[in-house]
Amino acid sequence: MKRTILFLLLALPFYSYSQTLKPIDGFFDIKFGSDAETVQKWVSEKGGKMNEERSTFQAVQFVNLTLGRTRGIDLEVRFQNNMATRATFFYPVDARADIVQAYKRITVDLTKTYGKGVSEITTPPHPGTNIRQDIKSGKRLYFTLWDDPNGHIMSAIDTSLKIIVIYKK
Repeated sequence: MKRTILFLLLALPFYSYSQTLKPIDGFFDIKFGSDAETVQKWVSEKGGKMNEERSTFQAVQFVNLTLGRTRGIDLEVRFQNNMATRATFFYPVDARADIVQAYKRITVDLTKTYGKGVSEITTPPHPGTNIRQDIKSGKRLYFTLWDDPNGHIMSAIDTSLKIIVIYKK
């Protein structure tokens, strides 16, 4: 009896942790397979608007979403047979802000939701170099990948100094 109770007490933290991890079956409140109307309604609720000039039937562009305290997020949602299969979020970073810290905050939030990424690449800084210049030139990389049977998430800092998060079925 004592062993059973001890086992349950030791196993409970692992059980509860694994129960809090979410499968990668969509992006935010939108499930993969949702139609364009559902996505547009969600974007409107987040203050975003469709960029009709840059949108196509298969790739719809949205601008100026607000997610939490972050404003000015752009989004591209790809559709196949009117079903969302991929979403790419472009997070702006103020020129005065620490882009690496902003990236880490987003990565920490994703880790809290989906668990530790399966792959993470961060190249070390070179002494005396400018981080932003190194990222722009491709000398410095920040990349994290989450993977499960339902989908994938990739976060990175791109060479235009935006933080990109891609959700893909």
